[in-house]
Amino acid sequence: RACLPGSPAPAACGESPPLQGMPLPGEPQAESSLQQGLAPRDEPLEERFAVEVLRAEDLEEVLRLDAAIFSEQNRALKFAGVSSQSWHDFEEQEARGCLETGCSLVARDLRSGGSIVAFLFVVPFALDKLGAVTTDSPAIKKLQEFGGSAYGAAVAHKDYHHIAWFAGRSCRAAAGGTRSGYEGLGLAVRLRERAVELARANGYDVITTETISPATQHIWNKRLGAQILGRAVFQEFRSHDGSTPWAGMPGGSLELAVQQKILRHRPLRDAYVWKFVFGVAAGFLRRPWHWFVKWAIIQFLRGYRWFLILLGALWSRRA
Repeated sequence: RACLPGSPAPAACGESPPLQGMPLPGEPQAESSLQQGLAPRDEPLEERFAVEVLRAEDLEEVLRLDAAIFSEQNRALKFAGVSSQSWHDFEEQEARGCLETGCSLVARDLRSGGSIVAFLFVVPFALDKLGAVTTDSPAIKKLQEFGGSAYGAAVAHKDYHHIAWFAGRSCRAAAGGTRSGYEGLGLAVRLRERAVELARANGYDVITTETISPATQHIWNKRLGAQILGRAVFQEFRSHDGSTPWAGMPGGSLELAVQQKILRHRPLRDAYVWKFVFGVAAGFLRRPWHWFVKWAIIQFLRGYRWFLILLGALWSRRA
């Protein structure tokens, strides 16, 4: 409903206010510090940028940076018409727990007053919580459904470590990005390498991520040694309602890849018997049952998880 002259401000009329500090369409874009010539690209990263663990007081700033980067640079989101505000609200829920892991990071440009120019959200991961984020955006709902198709293939993969998230020792790199003008400086690599180090030091056994950018996929898969367990191509996706949201997206094929990086091997916990048991269970849970039934089964199993782990250990010794 449009506001009439003399009526309250847009926020009071049910419209979301624009993100503060973000340029509106048609407004001139502020030049980055690189474009302003504050530092050459060949300057050592250690002298130019500082990588720090994300602090609570910086979370909102990073969420706004996240919204700006993804809505402007992500080809799939732009084609689907996802707004900055919608993505901000969605990521605000996705990032819950990012401070809890101690692995979420930001990169600051020391030559521009310590402004945040890159980030990485790492959150605790549990398969039964995946897709629990709610949104009013039809485009983001399609994106969630699309991501679920890739995770379905990953969960059914023989190398997927179900026991890690089951035991609470799995985390997920939920989102990461670099401000326009700072690409190609190695910040994405540096953030992800540091996140893997912190995740291992903080007791996590597995880190999972979804990659869309070919460059980010290369970092995780080739440089960090993560394994691709599931893939889905945007242009080939068909929704449950029969629609094909990205069928006409230009620029060539674009895929989402679900990757898994093993941080620590635990022989008893990683026994093959658990891959078999959870693989069979995952196959059943992928059937179109009511969500309550799925939730009840998972909660029952999680309640007896330590008993099941002990049983797996005894089974491994017998083998």
